[in-house]
Amino acid sequence: MLKSNNYKTLNYIKFIVNRKNTENYIKNGGAYMASTNNLEMEKETNSTKNSSSNVSLPSELKQKLQSIDSKYSTELSTWKDKQSSLTLTDDEANQLANNQLSEYYNTQLSKIQNTYTNKQDKLEQSKISTQNKYDSQLDNAQEDYQEDKTDLKFDSIEKGWRVSSIYNNELSQIESEYNSTKGNLSAEQSSKLDSLTFQQSLLEDEKESALQSFDIAYAQKLSEKIEDIKEEFEKVNSTERGEADSKVEDILSDIGREKTAEVLYYLNSYSKEDAIKFLNDNSELESELGTSWYTALVNWINKK
Repeated sequence: MLKSNNYKTLNYIKFIVNRKNTENYIKNGGAYMASTNNLEMEKETNSTKNSSSNVSLPSELKQKLQSIDSKYSTELSTWKDKQSSLTLTDDEANQLANNQLSEYYNTQLSKIQNTYTNKQDKLEQSKISTQNKYDSQLDNAQEDYQEDKTDLKFDSIEKGWRVSSIYNNELSQIESEYNSTKGNLSAEQSSKLDSLTFQQSLLEDEKESALQSFDIAYAQKLSEKIEDIKEEFEKVNSTERGEADSKVEDILSDIGREKTAEVLYYLNSYSKEDAIKFLNDNSELESELGTSWYTALVNWINKK
């Protein structure tokens, strides 16, 4: 037996069931004593801790603990839902901020894109005009070339020197002038088209730079909006959420207290050594009871 005096043990169970007394016990040294007095427990259990198997809780005790969970499940779930509804996550704040800034974002983005699209369209139209002008000038040069050759043919017949060196020299000069005109027109066209293409490239770089600057400015604006939303949400909901947090904490404490009382009652017939072994074999009890209540349980066993 942990203590031969069952009356004293049962009084201790009543003591720990009383939340106010138990909380005072922990605040006034229970947790500290668990960190110092449990040296004795650790010395006794270190040799068995590594070899012990984590077996399931006895069904009788397990059912009692589950019954306590069921008893508080609806109330706990209600307050946790309220707690969740009064908590704004970073993702939610980000989504709200993006939604509120969506019109601004789309308007500014469209303005940038439209500005550079219009400029690109003008340059593209200039390229088309340049090409059309070149084609027209080339056609005119070709027509002039054909007319000059025709005129030369008639002149040579009239003057009787079609096969003479004069005819050949005149024809060579016409062809040379035509080729020179074509070359000049082609060079002029290439130069203008290259210049327009270069301007388009610069314009595309300007557009990318403008979009990047906008992204940076928008990121800053979005960050400020997120903070504003969080502050407003906190201002509106802080009181209710504080109440919800407190309720959840109280309910969890009640669950831990009642579960601890059940474990203490269950261990009433155990010797100290058997109680220590029971805790080692059922390490999940710490998560079942909560750290503070599990600490109180360990401290109580150490004192017996």
